[in-house]
Amino acid sequence: MKKPILLMMLAGMCAAQTTVNGGRDYKGTLSVSGPVSAVDFSGGGTTAPAKTGALAARPTACTRGHIYFATDATAGQNLFFCTTTGTPGTWSQMSGGSGGGTSTATGSGAPSGSCAAGAMYIDTTNQELWFCGAANSWKKATADLSNVPTLTGGNTWTGYNNQQNAQWRPPESTVGSLPAAAANTGKVFMVTDAASAGNCTTGGGTVRELCRAAASAYECVGGCGTGGTGGGGTGGVGGPPYITNLIAGPDTTKTIAGTTHGFATSGLLVAVYDNATPRNAISAGWTVNPSTYDVVITFAAAQSNYYVVINGGSGPQGPAGPTGGGSTGTVNSGTVGQIAAYTGAGTIVGGIGPGTTAQVLHGNPSGQPSYGQVATADIAANAVGTGQLAVVNTRRTCMIVVGADNGTALAAADIAPQGRQCFVPAAAHVVEIGVTADAGTPAVVVARNHAGTLTDLSASLVTAGAGAPACANAAGTGAGIDGATTCSVQLTTTALAAGDWLETHSSVSAGTSKRMSIAITYTVD
Repeated sequence: MKKPILLMMLAGMCAAQTTVNGGRDYKGTLSVSGPVSAVDFSGGGTTAPAKTGALAARPTACTRGHIYFATDATAGQNLFFCTTTGTPGTWSQMSGGSGGGTSTATGSGAPSGSCAAGAMYIDTTNQELWFCGAANSWKKATADLSNVPTLTGGNTWTGYNNQQNAQWRPPESTVGSLPAAAANTGKVFMVTDAASAGNCTTGGGTVRELCRAAASAYECVGGCGTGGTGGGGTGGVGGPPYITNLIAGPDTTKTIAGTTHGFATSGLLVAVYDNATPRNAISAGWTVNPSTYDVVITFAAAQSNYYVVINGGSGPQGPAGPTGGGSTGTVNSGTVGQIAAYTGAGTIVGGIGPGTTAQVLHGNPSGQPSYGQVATADIAANAVGTGQLAVVNTRRTCMIVVGADNGTALAAADIAPQGRQCFVPAAAHVVEIGVTADAGTPAVVVARNHAGTLTDLSASLVTAGAGAPACANAAGTGAGIDGATTCSVQLTTTALAAGDWLETHSSVSAGTSKRMSIAITYTVD
């Protein structure tokens, strides 16, 4: 009975937990087996479960499940796993980050050591990103800027670029500061001091001109004042740019008539600028009527406070001039100021004139022309208009006199209303209203009567003290027509139509006056 009991006690001792104090150095293989076997190092002070060494010393042969810690690999990517048993076996570096993403290591300076494809590294000193493009091959990420335009370098654009709703301002320069044309062919500059329209070679002026560098000099863009020729005649000639006054708007479209801008061609350049300092170009579309040359400008949104600049090139082809004669003549005699004229005898040319400053040259269908005084036949009936007359010769004055110096004192009702006192026979503009009286300070408002509708020409106009003259004009200030009276009231309506009447509309006071005189001076259009 004692032998079985001893065996049972030995078996119980073998199955119990064993505590080992001190180190153990195993020369063979330490292994466990069985479904309940376990190796628990969780309570140890430190653990080193993997073989450690340099990457170059990693074993070639391995069994699937082996682990190797490479001390010189990228921090955080030191572990290598044997994923295929063999001689050599296949080692795979740990490269996954949290959540299954690609791990990103950081450090100072460029990365070194081995890496697995897809690994990322950030150089925190130089703020640079590196990536492992292939096993153990680090590359620094660089941006491809070959198709990115630069602010300071040169850029070449190809293809279609729609800048309909953009704004563009060309570089500006004086003539003297333009770069050499030969080295800048095709470049465009806005010259700010051109001496004249279309001039890109002489500065010192005030004209702004768009100029383009050609082979050896700058040329104006858009025709710039050159004219066509036809036979002995001359074609239309372009002039300086047409610039509007400030247009208040708001407008979504604006039409500038051909008769307004004056360029008889559809080959126009149109630009729109705002009212800022300096001016900024405003994006706008525009068309030109090929018959009337009217320019219609279209804005994407209602535009206020802007200027329109229109520049025309060559005018339309001029008609052919008459064919010149092939003969030559000889001036036999003459004096300074004479005009050579064929005498009808061989090649003899005689002199006509020179005449005086008060004479004109009269034609003669049967002989030589001659100088003489201006005759009635020289001017067709009604050929002289207001455009040929001095302004003073087109003025008219409407006089309205109320009361008499030897009469009784006036009342305000005597002064106004006094309807239809003066008739206006033609379209005109009022220049000045003057008032005076024998005494006191009477007041009056003068009106225009257009088909029964009254429109005041100014506010109430009162004489100076003791009936002295006072006046109203377009500016509301400055000397009157008499040169002595200073006007103090501004005209609010100046236009008169043919058939209008002038009359007194109202009066707030007659003062102590017995007579008031009112003079409305206007200019016939």
